[in-house]
Amino acid sequence: MPTFSLPRPSFVRSALAFVSPNCRFPFGRPVTRRSLCSSACREFFATCSASGARFSPKQIPSRKTKFMCGIAGIISSSPLEADDRRAGQKMIQALRHRGPDGEGTTERSTNSAHLLLLHTRLAIIDLVTGQQPMSNEDATLWISFNGEIFNYRELRLFLEKKGHRFRTHSDTETILHLYEEEGIKGFLRLRGMFAFALWDEKQETLLLLRDTFGIKPLHYAVLSHRLLFASEAKALLLHPAVPREIDRQAFHDLLNLRFVPSPQTLWKHIRRVQPGELLLWKHGRLTRRECLTLPPFRPTHYSFSEAAQEFQSLFQKAVERHLVADVPVGVYLSGGTDSTAIALFSSSTPRPPEMAFTLGFGDERDEVEDARTIADRLGLRFLSTTLPPNSLSEYPDALRHVEEPQVNILQSFQIAAVASAHVKVVLSGLGGDELFGGYHSHRWMHYLSRFTPLSKHFEGTLARLRRLLSRSQSPFSPRGDLARRGCQLLLAAGRPEEAWGILRNVWDEDPAFRRLVYYEPDRFAPALRHLHQTFADRPPLEAAFDADFRFKLSDDYLAGEDRTSMAHGLEVRPPFLDLDLVAFVRTLPVEWHVSRGLGKSFLRRSLSRILPDATLRKPKWGFTFAVDLQWERSIRPYVQSRLIDEFLPLLEPVRPDYIRKILDLPPSRQYNWHRFFLWMLAGFVDWYRIFERE
Repeated sequence: MPTFSLPRPSFVRSALAFVSPNCRFPFGRPVTRRSLCSSACREFFATCSASGARFSPKQIPSRKTKFMCGIAGIISSSPLEADDRRAGQKMIQALRHRGPDGEGTTERSTNSAHLLLLHTRLAIIDLVTGQQPMSNEDATLWISFNGEIFNYRELRLFLEKKGHRFRTHSDTETILHLYEEEGIKGFLRLRGMFAFALWDEKQETLLLLRDTFGIKPLHYAVLSHRLLFASEAKALLLHPAVPREIDRQAFHDLLNLRFVPSPQTLWKHIRRVQPGELLLWKHGRLTRRECLTLPPFRPTHYSFSEAAQEFQSLFQKAVERHLVADVPVGVYLSGGTDSTAIALFSSSTPRPPEMAFTLGFGDERDEVEDARTIADRLGLRFLSTTLPPNSLSEYPDALRHVEEPQVNILQSFQIAAVASAHVKVVLSGLGGDELFGGYHSHRWMHYLSRFTPLSKHFEGTLARLRRLLSRSQSPFSPRGDLARRGCQLLLAAGRPEEAWGILRNVWDEDPAFRRLVYYEPDRFAPALRHLHQTFADRPPLEAAFDADFRFKLSDDYLAGEDRTSMAHGLEVRPPFLDLDLVAFVRTLPVEWHVSRGLGKSFLRRSLSRILPDATLRKPKWGFTFAVDLQWERSIRPYVQSRLIDEFLPLLEPVRPDYIRKILDLPPSRQYNWHRFFLWMLAGFVDWYRIFERE
C-alpha cells in the first residue's frame, strides 16, 4: 500500500495526538472538548489577528441568522384572486413543520406579473435579523430561501470589497447582493444546500433554483397563467386549481425504482425542480435551464499519496463547514467507514459534535454495538434506538411527510425523532457511497466493462439460454429467477444502461416479468428512459456513478432524509456532498474506487492509518429493512391489510393473481424484491388514502 503524509494543520494533529504507537485510533486518554480544541481555537484567532480582523459580538457574521425553512409562492400574469390568497395562507400552514418559529408574506405587482411570496422558518439559533421574504435596499429584489450557504462569509467579504453594504449577518442577504453583482452566473459561487425563489422586479422575472445535488426540495405546478411553487407538494395541493390526478407513468417508475425520478411526482400536474436546475417565469412563460452541474470526471495525474493527503485536507474543511451552528450538533453513526470518518474528523474541530445517534433493527444486521464502540472512543454521548415490532404503524405518518412510498423512510423518521429531542443539527454520511463507489453495483459495472469486448461473441448463446430458462423455470423459483437475471446481466455487458437497471433490480427490461405483473405489459415507457443521456457514449463505470448521483441519491435518499428530518424540526447535513470535495474526488481515476474487489477502495486506503481495521473491513449492510427477516413479523400483516379488494382497482394494471402468489411464497431471501414490490403497492394505497381522500 502506498504511504502518504497526513495533512499538517494543527486541528488535524490535535485529533491524531490521541493515537497510541500501537494502534490507529484514539484509545488513549478520553477525548475532551478542551484538550481537542484548544490548539485549533488558538490557531483560528491567531489567523484572525494576523489578517487584521476584529470582531465584537455584534459584528461577527456568524450563525446569527441560520435557519431551515419552508418556501412557497404564487405568481400570475393577471391580478391575484381571493383563492390565491386563501391558498397562500393554507400553504404556509402546511409547511409549518419546516418552520414553526415564524412566517412571512409579501405581495409584489408589476404590469405583467403579480407575486405572492411566502416563507416559514425554523431557527437554528435565536434570531434578531434575517426575516424573510427578504429584499435588497430598494426593494427591487426579493428572496424566499431555504437552506444553508456554507461559504457566505467569504462571499460577503468579496461583495463588501465591491462596495456592497449589508444590513444583516444572514447568508440569505448574501445571495441578493451576489445576484446584484453578477446575475445568474453568481450562483456558481454558492456552496451549500439550498432551494430558493428570487424575484427580480426590474426584469419582471421569478427565478427558482435548487442546489447541485438536490439536498433541499422544491416543487411547482403550472396552471395556464399561474405558477405555484413550494418546498413540498402537499402545499400545492391546497390550491383549488391544482388537479389531483395520479401520474400512472410515475407509479410504474416507482414500482421499478422504488422512488419516483424527477421531475415527476405521483401527481400528474406537480413537478420537481431538478438538482441544479434553474426555472425562470417571465411574462407568463416558464423556461428551464441547467445552472449548477455535477462536477465532471476529469482524471488528473495525482499519485495516490498526493490524492490521499488532498482528500483529507478537503474533507476536514467540508466537515468544518457543515458544523457551523450555535446550537448543539450531533452525528448519525453506524460504525461504518463513512459515519466513523465524519465523527473522527469532526472531533478535531473547535466545536465538535456532542452526541451520536444510531438506529438498530433488532436482527442479525444490527450495528448498535459497533457504533457504541466508536462513540466511546471519541467521547461522544451515545443514544441508540431499535425499530419496535409494530414500527410499521408509524409508516403512514412518515409517508405523509415524504409524499411517496419509499423503503427507507420509516428508519429515517424514527432516528430523526430521537435525535431532534437533543439537537437541531446532525451530520450524516449520505453521499459517501455515490462518491466513493460503495455499492455492489459499482463493482459489477467495473467487471462488466472489462467483459464488454468479449460479450458480442457470446450474445447468441446467452440469448438462447435466457429463452430456455424463461420457459423452463418458474418466475417464482429462486434459482430460475437468479439464473435468468444473471444471463440478462451478461447480455447487458455492451449496454451499461440496462446493466445498471438490472443491478438495481429494475424488472422493466424483463418481458417475462412485465407479463407476469401487468395486464398491459406494453402500456408504459421504460423506467430507465431518464438514463439515456447519462449513459450515452460514456465509460460504463462513470455513467453508473452519475446515475446514482443524479437519480437514486437525489430522488430517493436525500428526498426522504429531508422530509423525515424536517418533520421533527431537525436539520441533516451531509459533508460528503461538499461541492469542492466532490469536484476533487471526481478528478481521480474512477477505477481507484473499486480496485481489489472492494467498494470505496480509495476512501478505505486513504484512511487506513486513521480508522481501525474493524471499521475498514466492516461489510456494508445498508440502512434498510431485511425483508426476509421482517416479513412475517411486521411487513406481511401490513401488506395484507392494505392490498384488499377495495383498493385493487387503484393498483391497475397490476395483476391481483401476482399479488396473491407473492403473499403465498415460502420464506426465502431470494424473494426479497418481489416483497419489496408488494411493499410499494401497500405504501401506494396508504399514499392514496392520505392525499386523495383528504
